[in-house]
Amino acid sequence: MNNRVSEIRIQNNKRRRRRQLRKNMTLLFLSMLLSISFSTLFFGMKAKAQDYGKKTSKEQIFSLQTSLDQDEAGIKLNFHKYYKSLAIRCGDTLWDLACKYADNAFYDTYDSFIEEVIQINHLPDETITAGQKLIIPYYDTVP
Repeated sequence: MNNRVSEIRIQNNKRRRRRQLRKNMTLLFLSMLLSISFSTLFFGMKAKAQDYGKKTSKEQIFSLQTSLDQDEAGIKLNFHKYYKSLAIRCGDTLWDLACKYADNAFYDTYDSFIEEVIQINHLPDETITAGQKLIIPYYDTVP
């Protein structure tokens, strides 16, 4: 009889330890999942805030949608901002690129376009060389 009571107590202790182990493992898993979620959320927002602070609102939006009125036809055209990669040829200057790609409706001056190109391409100054690749912004209607 005494032996039977000991066996029952041993079995109960085993069940209790298994339940406690299962509970501890579940808590560990949930805390790890929660920790990963918070760190991803925190560092994700931190990176977005840092990127946003470096750029102006005009440069922040990759697909800037602007409506322009056409007086002759009386219709609205939706323009979006796109980017194009160009290989610089001998004799090209940023001023030449501004004359070709800067639209007066979106840029006040050619200098503002040139400043944007310098910032996008992380150039130290306005000097470009033949063979260099540059990212150039331009506006066009929706394809």
